[in-house]
Parts: sequence; C-alpha cells; structure tokens
Amino acid sequence: MISLSCRQPLLRTIILASLLCILGLSARAADDPLRKIFAQDLARSLLGSPDVFRELSTGQGWRGIVLAAPGSSIAPLTEAFSGQPGDFAQSLANMTVFDRPVQVYGGFAAFAPRTLDVAWKSILEHSRPPVPLPRDRMLKTAVMKWLFKPIFKKGKVTGYTREPSRYAARYRKFEDTYTQLLRGRTNDMWRLDPRLKNYSSFQQAQDSIVREWFKSGYKAEIESATWSFQSSATGGDWQKWATADQLFEAHRTPVGLYSKIPETYLLPPPASWSSVSSWLRAVSDVPGGQYRYQLARIKVERPWFDLDSLLSGALTPSASLSTDGSFEISDGSTPSFEKMPEGVLPAFVEELIIVRGIAFSQTGASQPAGHPLSSFAYPDAINLVGYVVRVLPRQAVNTGPNASGQN
Repeated sequence: MISLSCRQPLLRTIILASLLCILGLSARAADDPLRKIFAQDLARSLLGSPDVFRELSTGQGWRGIVLAAPGSSIAPLTEAFSGQPGDFAQSLANMTVFDRPVQVYGGFAAFAPRTLDVAWKSILEHSRPPVPLPRDRMLKTAVMKWLFKPIFKKGKVTGYTREPSRYAARYRKFEDTYTQLLRGRTNDMWRLDPRLKNYSSFQQAQDSIVREWFKSGYKAEIESATWSFQSSATGGDWQKWATADQLFEAHRTPVGLYSKIPETYLLPPPASWSSVSSWLRAVSDVPGGQYRYQLARIKVERPWFDLDSLLSGALTPSASLSTDGSFEISDGSTPSFEKMPEGVLPAFVEELIIVRGIAFSQTGASQPAGHPLSSFAYPDAINLVGYVVRVLPRQAVNTGPNASGQN
C-alpha cells in the first residue's frame, strides 16, 4: 500500500505547477532578483559558472541549476528508501521528487506528467532502425523458429515476423521469475512473490526454477538461437540500438505481469546523508545580511539511461514514427533561469542539492522573505533546495524513406 507520505508531495508538485501556470506566478518569480542571485551563487559554487547554465562541449548541451519549487520535500525519498533498486515505493518516491523530465518557471522546477523511463522508452521506440539483417532470412529455420513467430501462407512457413515466438514467450516467463527471485534475495523479499510461495528456501527455489527453465522453458535453445542471430547481425545501426535497448531492459525490475520499474540509485544513499563528509560550507549575501549554510550534492545514477548513445548519434529518432510526422527530443533552445527547451525530454535531474544548518546574520534589515533559504520551517534539518539539471541539445532526426523501422 502507498503511504500518505508518498502521495502528498506528488500532489503538492502537481498543484504547484498548476498554480504557477494559472496564476502567473512564474513571471513574478522571474522578477524576484533574490531567487536568481541565489541560483547564480549555487552555479558558481557547484558548476564554476557565472551564469545559471553552463554550455558544455559541442553537441553535449548544458548543465545548470534549477531551484526546487516551494513545498518540495525529500521526505518521500528518506521514508521510502529500502536500499534495493527497483523497489516500488522507492520508485514512486523518485518519480515524485525528481525522476521526470523537467521544465522551469521563473527558476522553479516543474516536472512533466510522464516519468523519465517512459520518455526514454519512447525515444528508443522512435530510434529503432529499419530491419538490419537482410541475411537473417537465410539463417537456419532451427534458429529462426525459436525466436520469432512464423508467417504462414497456404500452410507453409514463408518467413518470420519480429514478434517473439511461443518458445521465446515461455522463456521470458521463466526469466522474469528468476530475476525476481534474485532481486528479492535480501531479507527474503522473494517470498512475497506468489510464483515462489511453494519454495521453502532460496536455494530450493533457485535450483528448481533453473531446472524447469532448461526442461520446459527452452533455455538452452533460446540462448543458442539468440547467439546465432546476434552474431549474424551486420547492421551497425541495429547493433548500437540493440545495445541501448538491452541496457534499458536489463535495469528494470518486474512488479507485475506487465509492469516494470527502472533501477535508479542515489549516491550517497539517504541513510548516510547526515554523516557523509561531502557537506560544503557556503555563504550567500543578500541586502542587509548574509546566509550561512551547508550544502551537499546527491548524484542520481540511472544505469538504464544510455545518454552517450543519444548524444553520439548512435540513437537517431525517426520522424516517420510519430503521428504528426515529427519527434523532437529537445528543440535545442538555450536554457535560462526563466525557461527551458521544449520536447519529449528537454532536461532531466542529474543531482539533488540539499542544504542544512541555515543561519541568517543581519546587518540592519530583517531576513528577506523572498529568498529560497528563508522558506524552510526547520533550517537545521536536511532540506531540498534545488537540482543540477542536464539540458539536451537538438538531436538529429532520421527523415529518410527507410526510417520507419518496420518490416
């Protein structure tokens, strides 16, 4: 069951984004120099940049600072963190706090409805190259029949589709069960899976599943056929795409018959945030006073997200695969404190910026109400103040006649 503590921040994020748009608060936020100055302070401290965004090398986009919207909290992360990547509650907390494509309104982060892995899956689907193996029709029937559904004409097999065969489908069922067993080994979490309830120990379950996998799950046949098929692949584009697609699938955990969630790590993990030595002392000057505080960077690691393949051109989206004839990951416009590029995945969070020990020393005026560090009810606690985000440049799009990726 999802706890209320996980739901509330998600609702706050959605409601806040709506209010920013409806009430026009984003424009007023952009006019507030305190917020922009603070974002620039963070950019100087963390990125060595005099501006909020720093352009990277050619074709690599930008890296910059986006402030967390008022009311954002890291409580869902600390409460849901189990140490096991792919845990459902932890994945929900990630989605609530940072794991969605990000836009910006007056320096505040506003997240898209879709999750980051859904956006990445869409990019993979639009980047699938056309059939790269003209020779695969020449492979032995003993190879093709194990992997793909046959095409029958007048009772004879005339070819094969790219849909999995009934043998491959059964193989995948055993693979999913075995994967879930291994992922749940810690603290005997595998016992919660109804498919494994008849086993009294982990070793018994492992031995039995592997034995049945070979016996009736076509393990040897599928893996041998897969090796033969992949070794015949002469299409470089297909191999590059398949590598990125397999990386994505290998780092997702099944949570049901038809649902999988991605493995995402926080480094260091929430349990050690209070004790790590990576906290930095920082100072932000404001009219009439000065903020002193500590800040730390929390890296977000996504092993399923092959950004290098996208930026290198190994993945090239096809315009013909979208309903309106276009598919734009990012329009490539230069990001700023006030706006981001538009697209399916224009920007995403690379790091969380957390702060603690916030103290204001004044020389005359009172503490400025509009400063991001003034909004925390518990300044000594660990608070989420912003994000280090990666902004993507415009990507090349395949518009050629063979860009459909279809048979």
